Amino acid sequence: MIPRNPFAGVEHVKPKETERAFLTIEELRQLAAAECRYPEVKRAFLFSSFSGLRISDVRRLTWSNVRNGKLEFRQKKTDGVEYLPLSEQARRLLGENGVSEQHVFNLPRSLWTIEKVLRAWAREASIDKHLTFHVSRHTFATMALSHDVDLFTVSKLLGHKDISTTQIYARIIDKKMQEAVSRLPEINL
Repeated sequence: MIPRNPFAGVEHVKPKETERAFLTIEELRQLAAAECRYPEVKRAFLFSSFSGLRISDVRRLTWSNVRNGKLEFRQKKTDGVEYLPLSEQARRLLGENGVSEQHVFNLPRSLWTIEKVLRAWAREASIDKHLTFHVSRHTFATMALSHDVDLFTVSKLLGHKDISTTQIYARIIDKKMQEAVSRLPEINL
């Protein structure tokens, strides 16, 4: 038997904050204008950029989940039921309604294949970022925060259970910080 906890008094190692890659609206426009050899990947990625859905949820999305301009679905990661209103842009990216149990996006089975398509598409659009579906989720969050959507609402739109998860995105928004300090009054010196 060990008489005392050998880890007592040892401080835990804090993980380094990872850099969150996201796309600017101009980069999204470049992607939208660029050719992609797999149009369904392009459409799904852009949809995710305007809805914040994870690739796992995009893949499982069926037409029965689409109701009156909203998505009603069970998140794969959290198993929580979500009711997500869609922007006009996201609704256009969905396309025409299909058969109830038919998937909205016909994506390749392999995530490796999807990422390969994304890399080629990024090169075609002259974007020098490592494109993944999670980048589209980060793009949605930063775009929403940059356009004055409050943190609580962004958290709910992303389906986060804890707002501290969403606060990571708030640190990305340097523009908002610059605007905030530029509003401070001046004094004559």
